[in-house]
Amino acid sequence: MSIDPRLCAVVGVGFLGSRLLALLPGARGVELRRGEDAADPAVWEGHPLPERMFCCQSTRGGDAAAYRRAYLGVLGALPRTARVIWCSALSAGAAEGARAEVLRTAEQGVLARGGVVARLAALWGEGRCELLRRHCAGEPRLPGPPQRRLNYVHADDAARALLLLAEAPSGCYDVCGESLTHAEAYAMLEELTGIPAEAQESAAGHRGRSSALPDTAALRALGWQPQHQLKELCGNHAH
Repeated sequence: MSIDPRLCAVVGVGFLGSRLLALLPGARGVELRRGEDAADPAVWEGHPLPERMFCCQSTRGGDAAAYRRAYLGVLGALPRTARVIWCSALSAGAAEGARAEVLRTAEQGVLARGGVVARLAALWGEGRCELLRRHCAGEPRLPGPPQRRLNYVHADDAARALLLLAEAPSGCYDVCGESLTHAEAYAMLEELTGIPAEAQESAAGHRGRSSALPDTAALRALGWQPQHQLKELCGNHAH
């Protein structure tokens, strides 16, 4: 890695940002409280302006207003001198609704200033995997037909991807470790946990019924390869 961590900032040090910050000793971490902190220009006063800013903020399923605050508000407050590596959602390109529109507007703003957009698949890691948690709890299955794509990336793999993207050409990059059909995902869960899938289907969540087919060729051309697969975590929860 040729970038100087001391000249980097990580906005949002939660599930993903904390892992990224651990890979950047000396970088500044900016905590978020529902987006207000980083959206306030005063946050950057009195600190050396970073050369690269990794924006890992999340609304955790908030409404459109929360999206505008956490994405458009934060983007508008970032120092113009920094190169932005921006975390978005893999579903942003095709999803409908006000929240998806906010994501696309933010992406356009990042690209207009020469930054990089990382369209992330659903994040998972030890202690956090919504697919596995719901299955083991006996909750209704995720919605969608058997051919719907369910896309995932381990948080550590995503953090390594963001480091590579810090020096990549401006553009949108899909970050996905594995893409399973709905049928493949639940067959794997049943086999590895011994728990049958629930017949009932849940209502659509904040990702809707998105079925994006990721294209990770550009990211892999930078040397990225995922190191983790969901079956590792699922196998640890066998009954």
